[in-house]
Amino acid sequence: MNFFKRFMHGRYGMDQLSFTLLIIALIILIISRLLLPILGYFALAIVVYAYYRFFSKDIKKRQGENMKFLSVTKPMQMKIKNKRLLIFGTKTHKYYKCPKCKQMLRVPKNKGLIQITCSRCKKEFIKKT
Repeated sequence: MNFFKRFMHGRYGMDQLSFTLLIIALIILIISRLLLPILGYFALAIVVYAYYRFFSKDIKKRQGENMKFLSVTKPMQMKIKNKRLLIFGTKTHKYYKCPKCKQMLRVPKNKGLIQITCSRCKKEFIKKT
């Protein structure tokens, strides 16, 4: 185990972009087994690139690539999370959007009709919790 620790010292390692690349490669590999075997080479190229990033010693460049990836995917992740909260909510709170500024607001459940005040634009509206 010490050999691996010494080998990985100063290398970048796994991040969100590398993990996503490996998941995409796995999905493409499954599709290639079912439909087009030629896609397997594309999946192999993605895996090779992910491992190149994993073992790279140019940490600043890999961090920059990961930050660009996160800046693109973060808004999508937040939209998915907000939609999930609107649909399912939680056991103790309910989520509403402000009708004026679309700010997400959290209110306690089972309080009946309550007046909600938006913290951003100060619009007041009444909803049933």
